[in-house]
Amino acid sequence: MDKSLENKLSHLGISVWKNRFQQVNTDSELDMYLIDDCYLFIFGAADQERTQDEKEFFLNTLVKSLYKETKSRKIDLNEISDISHIFIFNSEVPEFLDDFNKDTIFAQLSMESICSSRETKTDFLNTVKEIIN
Repeated sequence: MDKSLENKLSHLGISVWKNRFQQVNTDSELDMYLIDDCYLFIFGAADQERTQDEKEFFLNTLVKSLYKETKSRKIDLNEISDISHIFIFNSEVPEFLDDFNKDTIFAQLSMESICSSRETKTDFLNTVKEIIN
């Protein structure tokens, strides 16, 4: 809807419903994956040098470690309604997440930092398990 028309309607006391993810660009620079249709994982700019295969391997390993059934997959936020937790790897919270409860958004290290040592891998896995269980 045109902004000026929306402003006129708002001035008249008519509120206009907007889709929560209306402003999400599907060609976003962020890689987003979903686990079990309710856990969203977003890779930030620090992980853009990682290949898709590396990211998918990382997430497939995470799925197995969490004993979840569905594999991670690239997603379109316009189709998702039941996201319960959002994990952001080394990035600012994107604007399109403003409507989400801030208590469900968790900042994490970059994938590269998490995979740099056994200790950081274990810490990350324990943190995610604690959050989602």
